[in-house]
Amino acid sequence: MSKSGSPSDKRRRVEPEAAPAQPAAKKPAARKTPDRPETAPLASAKPAGKKAPAKKKPAKKRAPAKRKVGRPSLYSQELVNAILEKIADGKFLTEICADPAMPSCSTVFKWRLDYPEFSEAYAHAREAAADKMVIETVAIADDGINDTYIDAETGERRTDHDVIQRSKLRVETRKWLLARMAPKTYGDRIETVHSGEIKKTSDLTDEELDAQIAARQAALQEGDGE
Repeated sequence: MSKSGSPSDKRRRVEPEAAPAQPAAKKPAARKTPDRPETAPLASAKPAGKKAPAKKKPAKKRAPAKRKVGRPSLYSQELVNAILEKIADGKFLTEICADPAMPSCSTVFKWRLDYPEFSEAYAHAREAAADKMVIETVAIADDGINDTYIDAETGERRTDHDVIQRSKLRVETRKWLLARMAPKTYGDRIETVHSGEIKKTSDLTDEELDAQIAARQAALQEGDGE
């Protein structure tokens, strides 16, 4: 017999049983996460073909408007002293009140009515200004430096009448102001005679006026006795 078995023997051979298949290992169940709401696309993401809208700049807050500070209207000794000092220095009230730091002319006029002590001090300040103006007037009248000039063609000294007339106008203007600023001191004295004649006696002193009045009264009395 041959070593190799017959086909029937081969059929009869029992094949070894295969090992039972082990069950597959179970994978851990994935944790369920709650559904998240869909988020809007980021602003930086620009859709294709479309320009992103321009960002509006926040409106700037306007600063509150500053209130305009008006002229002072309350009576104070500090303002009064400043006004009186300028008046005595020869400045006019309109010139003083042109300063925004000073009250208006109408306010000063009202103060003179409401405060008798201020009205009295104001009058004294004007008298001081009048005294100063007298000194200025004399200086203008005595100043003759520019009254003459040298003629460039002839070399002769000539009188400049324009300068003289200008100086005369300055003197007359100050005299007119003095008669109103201090009428008792610098105003024209008016003498009324019994005959009705009116004569200016601004050049006479009080003693001379009294003497003239006494002489006229005596003359009138003699006339009545006749």
